[in-house]
Amino acid sequence: MKQMDLNLQMDGVKEFERIFNSLLKKSNYKLDQFIQGDSLIITDDIADEFANKIKQFINQGPEFYKLVSEKDVFWEKFKELEHYEENEKFINWLRRYFERKIKPFKDAAFIRAMEKEQFEDMTQYCFTNLILNNIGRDRIDDVCNLNDIDIFKKVMLTYIDMIVIRNFPKERVFKKMKEMFDLQEWMTDLWWNLIQENEDRLWRIVMMWRCSKIEDKLDIILEMLEKKDILY
Repeated sequence: MKQMDLNLQMDGVKEFERIFNSLLKKSNYKLDQFIQGDSLIITDDIADEFANKIKQFINQGPEFYKLVSEKDVFWEKFKELEHYEENEKFINWLRRYFERKIKPFKDAAFIRAMEKEQFEDMTQYCFTNLILNNIGRDRIDDVCNLNDIDIFKKVMLTYIDMIVIRNFPKERVFKKMKEMFDLQEWMTDLWWNLIQENEDRLWRIVMMWRCSKIEDKLDIILEMLEKKDILY
């Protein structure tokens, strides 16, 4: 087939197909020309209308992709394109990009599935032992799944950073957490109250973590320079 027809019954599919087919046609069915190495490159000589269309597509695409249940089947559909070989690099880049963008959403699936009591218990445990007091992975209770607790902590820290460091208002924070993780409002309300009660302490903790990350990056750079004999 010359244009994409996903043949899926779901919200947003027609808009996704329409924009992708428009990009195909305007690129003369050669979207690979915009891929250099592992990157999508839109140069200044590209018409603004086309450049804006690509940006719209890659910005809106991940939200649609979240809803696709059979993702392998979804990507197999692209191979039915008549000009697949001239667009394969772009399609592969698109798949990596979509997967990377929705990873936080996928990782947080177990949080969305939690009952209220379970969520409250996990919140209290994580907040007390891993954020206010960094007890370390080796001291985490055996009943906790280490991968799940790591993800839960990352999601909480994302929320804390928006409030304590970026100073986002409550409505904006809820919107962002909804977009990234699809958390329910009662979940973020619980976190909001915890943060308000501990804001000053959390600010110091987050700033120390940020400084520690900067120091780690500087150490890596210095080590690389020493290996190249740029530094004594």
